[in-house]
Amino acid sequence: MMINLKADKLSFQVHQKILLSDITFHLTGPQLVGVIGANGSGKSTLIRLLAGLLKVHEGRLFYNNKDLLSLPPTHRSTIISLLAPQWELKPNLLVQDILTYYNHEHQDQWKYYSEKLHLSPLLDRSFPSLSQGEQARVLLARTLALQTPILLLDEPFANLDLEQEERLWQILKFEAKSRLVIIASHNLQLCSHHATQLILLRAGTINQIGKPQETFTQDNLNSTWDSQAYRIENKRERPSYIWLEYNATEEMCRLASNKVF
Repeated sequence: MMINLKADKLSFQVHQKILLSDITFHLTGPQLVGVIGANGSGKSTLIRLLAGLLKVHEGRLFYNNKDLLSLPPTHRSTIISLLAPQWELKPNLLVQDILTYYNHEHQDQWKYYSEKLHLSPLLDRSFPSLSQGEQARVLLARTLALQTPILLLDEPFANLDLEQEERLWQILKFEAKSRLVIIASHNLQLCSHHATQLILLRAGTINQIGKPQETFTQDNLNSTWDSQAYRIENKRERPSYIWLEYNATEEMCRLASNKVF
């Protein structure tokens, strides 16, 4: 199924302070889109605005030519689902309770994803007793089971090690074969290797949007982060690892890249 998400000059402000301005894009799916930028650039605000958690100040938002801003929340929730980094969960809530919450109509789906993410042995465990990696898998499975055509994720794997994060990115990459997945992330390496399109945010505006091969240029990264970025060339089709450091030299970046990768 073709998925079209179109934003036309979206803006958001709080107490006269503009947090997002003139956000315009046309994303088609299925595909995996990464949203990257420095702290305070507006990544989380954009994700929450698209999810309907924040009220648009100006602009329009369309899904397959439907005006998303005019849809009631119950209808919108069948189109867009959100996985946020922080969830308020009751201390004694079991994993199975979390998976079935709002998922009563998707019983086959939550069972499918609990098996796919290896959660079956954890179903009778309390959520707080799980490791951060296990908690991330539970919340991801719960969100995927909703089967919405658009999936939004706001820094969902921020506290995981690289190996755990890579595994979950692989799952998102598979899901992006049938839906539009938009993820805000600080991990430039994984974004560049898994996303098919990137949105670079700077101070609440889109600095660049396009394929990773086109957007991951030294000039774009320098202007997005206000720091020196170095591109380490390799033989892969995707852009190589970028190491950002205010006082780093190009040689330091190459050495760091060789040690890590």
